[in-house]
Amino acid sequence: MTRAPLALCTVSLLAAAAFVACLDEDPRYVYTAQKYDPALGCLEDYAAVETVPGESVSSVCPVTCLTANASVYLSTVCPPVPAIATALDAASPECQEALDAARLEASCSAPEEAEEGDGGGGAEDGEAPDAGADAPADLDTGAPPADAGDGG
Repeated sequence: MTRAPLALCTVSLLAAAAFVACLDEDPRYVYTAQKYDPALGCLEDYAAVETVPGESVSSVCPVTCLTANASVYLSTVCPPVPAIATALDAASPECQEALDAARLEASCSAPEEAEEGDGGGGAEDGEAPDAGADAPADLDTGAPPADAGDGG
């Protein structure tokens, strides 16, 4: 009777080891790239393109131009490239536009800067302008501030 539980335990351990080995047979990672927006002339943030086979991701390769789903992407992730993507010749006009956007650091997600001299006060939108740091302090009414203690 003592051999049956031992055999069952051994079989269970072997099955678990086989299951874990199967998980490691096809390691994959997410290939990321920046999508180029030709209408705005900017690059979107890095985003997933597709999973690719490999042990781990490395993003220290020279920039690569790719096309996937009729869009141009730039990436420094090392090959292999996604199956849905095709390497694009660096001299192609589409790649050159994307590379120019990268050189200019043209990000599609960069916040728009306030117009010069606007100060963000909103006076043009019908709001009262911000008085700013130069404005005189509130008038002294002689009453103690609301948070003043009794001094003791």
